[in-house]
Amino acid sequence: MFKKFLITMSAVLQMGLAAESNRVAVLEIEVQNSVTYRYDDSDVTKRAGSQVPVTPSIDRAFIDFCQIDDIVAVNGKPAKGLHMTCGTRMGFNPNPRPGFGIADVALGAGRQECNWEIYSAEGRFIGRFVDGGVFPHSVQGGAGAYFGATGENHFSGASGRLTSVTEDPSLRRVNGGTSYKVYFYVIPKYWPEVVVGTAGPAVFRDGDTSLPVSSERPARSGEVLTLIAKGLGPTLPGISGPTPAGTRLFASVEPWDQVSSPLDVTINGMAAEVINSIGWPGTADMYRVDFRVPSGVTPGVAKLRLTSAWIPSDEVENCSSIVRDRPVQRAGLFGGGPLTKAVGYVIDTMPTLLKAAADPYRKTVFRTRARTCCPYAAPCVGALRYRPRPHGVAGSGGAASGSCAN
Repeated sequence: MFKKFLITMSAVLQMGLAAESNRVAVLEIEVQNSVTYRYDDSDVTKRAGSQVPVTPSIDRAFIDFCQIDDIVAVNGKPAKGLHMTCGTRMGFNPNPRPGFGIADVALGAGRQECNWEIYSAEGRFIGRFVDGGVFPHSVQGGAGAYFGATGENHFSGASGRLTSVTEDPSLRRVNGGTSYKVYFYVIPKYWPEVVVGTAGPAVFRDGDTSLPVSSERPARSGEVLTLIAKGLGPTLPGISGPTPAGTRLFASVEPWDQVSSPLDVTINGMAAEVINSIGWPGTADMYRVDFRVPSGVTPGVAKLRLTSAWIPSDEVENCSSIVRDRPVQRAGLFGGGPLTKAVGYVIDTMPTLLKAAADPYRKTVFRTRARTCCPYAAPCVGALRYRPRPHGVAGSGGAASGSCAN
């Protein structure tokens, strides 16, 4: 008799995460067409009118400026976005020139306020950093994928082409600017994590939590697997942008809540194809990520890492063999099909599970593909399994022994 091992989402919610170390995420942001516009003309009718670059007519303290750049890459991967810093020219120096500020430090600018609007290569809003002060700048907060982040950034030769405020900013890319890199050292409010249970990372095959990857049932090259994650940030759709995580339960019916941040999954350092990434229906902070095992992965213990919005998770180990000589040829989950089919198990399980949690007297049936099983209130973790009882009988809902058998 074939016995099924079912891990319910109640169990998943009780799983621990990989041990989190004291760490800092590093984001290398590349910019181009950097131009600094100096407010050297008080006549607003003359601003933004010149078709060609204009050398600023004045340089002294208390002159405001704005620097505008195009974000083109993050950690070496294509991205889009806008950086804008506005501040006040002060020219601080222990021995300043006339017309500039005296101080014990040499700082060209005084007050500075910076916004970094980061978008995906496709033009989807990912997140924002807000920073300011003097160098290094302090990260004072963020939005989107960087909601609640703190840290600092370090500029690398960040001086835009200097021009007058009379130059037309619509020609910034035509007239050209400088390029440079800035390094953000941030501590996110939420780190992306692969959920880990007593048997290892929560990784399953066919989107079915009753089919965990294990040494007895190893994954294979080309096979589509599902992992359960936390800390992947906001989702779409939203009101005026991605919806922050934890503000509501993820949708239990279509359309699913799509993770808005770019995701990367690596196995032993090799990039895996990410197929789906959604908020796990009925939860507020759990996510489902479907990915395909890349070819050429060395057999043995698989080291898995998830990266969201260029912020990496800790690397976790899955005690399973990646069998290269038995590749899986498959068009998609369950032998192919759209996302609706891919998350079919989620549709069946999550709403019912939440109802069971809210109503302990409810007799609930959890479906797993073509088979039925009746796990009730207690979680299925490790070797714990359930034996279904007939419905309508007092105490039905499964005993914490035996197994879910078909």
